[in-house]
Amino acid sequence: MKNSAIRHLAVSRLTTKLAAAFFESTVQIWNLSTLEKLAEFETALSFGGCRLALDPSGELCAAASWVGGKRGGVGCYEAKSGRLIWHRPDLKQTQRLRFSTDGKSAWCVPDAGPAKRLDSVNGRTLDTLTSLTDVYESAYSANLFLENRKRNYQLGRNSDIRIPRLKFAVLDASFSRDSLAISEVGGPVRCLESSTGTERWRYSPSVNNHFLRLWYREADDNFYGVQWDYQTGAYRALVRLGGKTGQSKEVCPLRSWREEYCIGLDSLVTSAGELIGLTDGRLIGRLPFPLKE
Repeated sequence: MKNSAIRHLAVSRLTTKLAAAFFESTVQIWNLSTLEKLAEFETALSFGGCRLALDPSGELCAAASWVGGKRGGVGCYEAKSGRLIWHRPDLKQTQRLRFSTDGKSAWCVPDAGPAKRLDSVNGRTLDTLTSLTDVYESAYSANLFLENRKRNYQLGRNSDIRIPRLKFAVLDASFSRDSLAISEVGGPVRCLESSTGTERWRYSPSVNNHFLRLWYREADDNFYGVQWDYQTGAYRALVRLGGKTGQSKEVCPLRSWREEYCIGLDSLVTSAGELIGLTDGRLIGRLPFPLKE
């Protein structure tokens, strides 16, 4: 169901709450366990990038716009009511917005200019990093994966471990307990030792395919991702990659264009409203998402 009106998804890491957004500013909060809509409210969100985020507890929802000002910038809202907690109208051209793994801060990465780490409570700037396209945190350590602009990637802020850039941009990255998986535009998925940067394995999809998203599943120590035929757009599938070997296995085809992994339900949630078992591809529920008019 690619005719769903939902264009953004964000899952709370420690709960079964989901934020789903329409083409522009309207955000809905759902409980994936009960398939119940908990709230709906207007935000600063604009289409493009990854500009919607839920904190690990599912209590805070952050949204960003390409433009700044009174109706743009970055805003943080109470998820259960939509009440505005703080607003940063000075922040613009935001392309990446995500909460830290402890929920105490949020990374805001613009198209140009420095990335900022914002306090989740009041939105104040806690830290600034320059020349970055994205920041990925490990849930298992204090490690960071930094996508530097036009340079090799970096493991850790103060580390000298560099990861060779193969393509012009990272699509997604995900930490396991001892490794890091990276997918690049038009390139392979690489798994690296998170302590040394040493490559463990490399998986190359078929021609004109790449992995849009990557997630790590603790239960089987494997990575899962969404493989997409970017040439024709006709093929999209959930694929498992062995954590130790990179051996691939297709779990199921997908009928959506946006997906997130809910750890609490051990399932994929899609923009079509489907809840899909991560390991067997079984449909376990459906959210009544609205359709495009």
